[in-house]
Amino acid sequence: MHAVCAAVREQEAAVVRDLLAAGPGYRLDDGSLDWHELHALIYSAPPGTAVFHAFEKGWTTTDYLLAHIIDAEQNALWQRAGDDRNPKPDPFPRPNDETDDEVDGEEPGRGQVQAGMVVATTVTVSEFMAMRAEREAQWRARHNIPEPVPSEGGP
Repeated sequence: MHAVCAAVREQEAAVVRDLLAAGPGYRLDDGSLDWHELHALIYSAPPGTAVFHAFEKGWTTTDYLLAHIIDAEQNALWQRAGDDRNPKPDPFPRPNDETDDEVDGEEPGRGQVQAGMVVATTVTVSEFMAMRAEREAQWRARHNIPEPVPSEGGP
């Protein structure tokens, strides 16, 4: 559940875009999606979707395999040259490679956890439920939907 929450926080716009493309009835802010559906939407996103592009930077498995082939070919040519004065070739750049000017030092700190490609803030279940209730209240206010009335004699 932490990884799903972290992914939604990191790429909320992409998740919302893919939900809009999925058709009416799928919303992120009304509680209509269960955790399994949201997990599937994020972690099984096919190429061409906003979520896939946001997390994979547009690269498919084929693109990564081609980069490995390029690296292998460059290394083979370098080895065949037999000239130790030439430096070993740099690997073909991948989407998540950081250059010196791009490094922002985002390592998990206190109260954070690495969740896939993102750093997520850890929260307790009660804190999460409070945040969810607040978002639901905001959604209801935005759409002029009254709060549900508790039923008498509940379950």
